[in-house]
Formats: sequence, C-alpha cells, structure tokens
Amino acid sequence: MVLRNCGLIKDVFRLFYRLLLSWGSQGSGKGQFKVPWGVAVNSSAGSVYVTDVDNFRVQKFDESGNFILAWGSQGSGNGQFLEPYCVAVDSSWNVYVVDQGNNRVDKFSELRIVRIPFPWIPFSV
Repeated sequence: MVLRNCGLIKDVFRLFYRLLLSWGSQGSGKGQFKVPWGVAVNSSAGSVYVTDVDNFRVQKFDESGNFILAWGSQGSGNGQFLEPYCVAVDSSWNVYVVDQGNNRVDKFSELRIVRIPFPWIPFSV
C-alpha cells in the first residue's frame, strides 16, 4: 500500500493526539521563554522543567503550567549556563542540565520545602 502525502498517518495522529495545554510567551520574565529547548517531567512530583537557552536558565512549572521557580544566569560559574539545552530528572529528583556552551553536565539537587506546624518548639526548657 502506498501512502500519498502521508494522509493516513496524519489522520492517525489527529485521532490520538490533541493539544491539552500550552504555556509561555516570548520574553525573559517568569514563565516566558527565549528559545525553550529541553523538557523533563518528574511525574511523581508533578513538575515540568524547561531549558530556556537564550535566557541562560532552567524554569520549573507545575503540571498545569504554573511557574514555580527558575535558576541560572549567563556565565561559566556554578549555577550559570551558556547554552542549557537538554534536561533530565532522576528518581531522586536530581535535575541534570546539559550546558553545551560550557561543555558540561550540571547536576542539581531538588530542594524540598517542609512545612513545620506553628508553634514550633525545637526543644523543651
């Protein structure tokens, strides 16, 4: 069977894939991008990480696309990027960023916020 213009494949994709959510716009503010490239998902935490190449950072969103935090700046020091392209997350919630401009892979630990009930008394007197 010859598929002309991939019409059958186009119909199959139309049947199985539909846009569920999109977020972001061009810029350098929170949730904005200049060349978004890599995406990694931590499904157990409901987090989405996106490398933002021309803003020299990684942005973290919740599964609904709400901005949580961003880190990075332009440079070669710790926590700085020149071309952060790929991103991955491991089972311990560590985030790995391939920084092509610095020829390295950076590993970041996921910081977790622990809520302590108030009033909190660290010791008895």
